[in-house]
Formats: sequence, structure tokens, C-alpha cells
Amino acid sequence: MSLWCQRVFLFLSLPVVKQAYSSCSAFSMSQNEVTSKFHGTKQLASDDSSKSSQRDDHSVHSDHITDVHDVPLSVIIRPLMPTLDEDKVASLMQTLQDNPLQVPPVDVMWVKGQHGGDYYYAFGGCHRFAAHQQLKLPTVRAKLIPATVKDLRVYLGSATPHLK
Repeated sequence: MSLWCQRVFLFLSLPVVKQAYSSCSAFSMSQNEVTSKFHGTKQLASDDSSKSSQRDDHSVHSDHITDVHDVPLSVIIRPLMPTLDEDKVASLMQTLQDNPLQVPPVDVMWVKGQHGGDYYYAFGGCHRFAAHQQLKLPTVRAKLIPATVKDLRVYLGSATPHLK
């Protein structure tokens, strides 16, 4: 199992995440089923039956969150280097110019530091971020996911910074 899949499984196993997403089908899967699903080695029957009913902007992390905020790009920390498809970025740029509400909000982890500091981490949405940056937009629509330093450590491991 890849390190990424292990971290996703650990994240989904955190008590705060389980409580927030208890209705999500991922919690009824075993670790092997989660691994298979992410690597595409096995199609689960539940995936086939629900494909047509799922929205394109579905997010297991933020489906229960309805509030969308305009978060300044300058405060969002993106610790992973993205691999971008420039055609996708160009398409998103056009959509942002024509009808910005058609672009789904990004998921941003809102982490409180030990001394009350606010930190905003994003691990997905790299094409949306790039489109916003290239258009020189000051903010991005985002769903804020409350998280702890311990939650952040699931993603960053020993590279997790000391947050004040």
C-alpha cells in the first residue's frame, strides 16, 4: 500500500473525522477496499450504482459543510508541489471569468496553532489554485475544514511544522 493511501486511511480513522463523516460509505470499507478503490484494482458494486447520483463537486471531506468563504490565496499553505494539466487550468480560468460559481470551492484545512494562530492548508484543488493565481484573483472560494495539528501530521508526517 502506498504511503499516500496509508495516510488517507489514517485520516479517515481519526475520531473527529469519523464523527463528521459517519454517513460516508468509506467507513464501511476495509483498508484493502480503500486501497483497491484508490488504485483502481477493484470496482466496488456500490460505486457503480451511485455514480449517476454523485455530483461532480463531491468531497468526502467537506460534503457536510455548507458555508463557503472567500479565503485570501496569500494565507493558504500548499506543502505539496502540484503536477498541472495546463489545458485544465485554462478551462478553469475561462469558467472563472464567465461564471465563477460553477467552479467548486476547494477544501482547506483550518488548523489552530498551540497559541491560537490560524493556519490554512490545502492539499487538493491545485488546478483551481493555479487558475486563480494566473488570473491574479486575491481570493478563492473554500470550505474550511476544522482540523488539529495531529490531523495535519497525518498528511505531513515528521515534516509537520511547529504551529504557534
